[in-house]
Amino acid sequence: MRKSKLLMVVLVIGIMSTLGLSLNSTNFSNVYKESIFDLNLTSNQTIHRQNVSCGNLICEQGENVYNCPSDCKIIPFTYSTDFVSTVFQPGATDNFLLKVSNILSNKKIKVFFTVEGGIKPFLELSKDLLDIGPLSSDQINVLLNIPKDVKPKTYAGFIRIRAGAEEVVLPISFTIKLPKDNLIELNLKILTPE
Repeated sequence: MRKSKLLMVVLVIGIMSTLGLSLNSTNFSNVYKESIFDLNLTSNQTIHRQNVSCGNLICEQGENVYNCPSDCKIIPFTYSTDFVSTVFQPGATDNFLLKVSNILSNKKIKVFFTVEGGIKPFLELSKDLLDIGPLSSDQINVLLNIPKDVKPKTYAGFIRIRAGAEEVVLPISFTIKLPKDNLIELNLKILTPE
């Protein structure tokens, strides 16, 4: 137990010295501007450095709302869906819910929805806008309608969910497969002259 605590202290001091910090340093605010470390301890205990540029308006791996607020904004909502099926036959229909919750305690939000990508021809939203009060939830229905003459393959896209300048994407993909009874079974019997 003591060895593991000592190893952890040595590791933290090593990381701090690599970042140019001392134990007496009190200015941690600029650390993320130089680089962010992705600690990936492998079997030989190496540390892999990941160069990340805070301030480029992209919330990259290793950045978050606390160490790079200029790139990573607080999204004022959460979402969930009950979409689970991923394989459909031509002519199939399905309905699923997309629930959005406002996490702000003092402000109403307007949430906009758009369908994009290869799934767009198959999805119909019951609404493209929700007004959600503080600490409240609302939902839309999403109708999936697969035409009978659709090409069997995998289709992918997303539903973009936006409130103000903040947005997230809900990736959706599904595969269209022909039912087995529509497949042609061919048995060949080779005839040879005797």
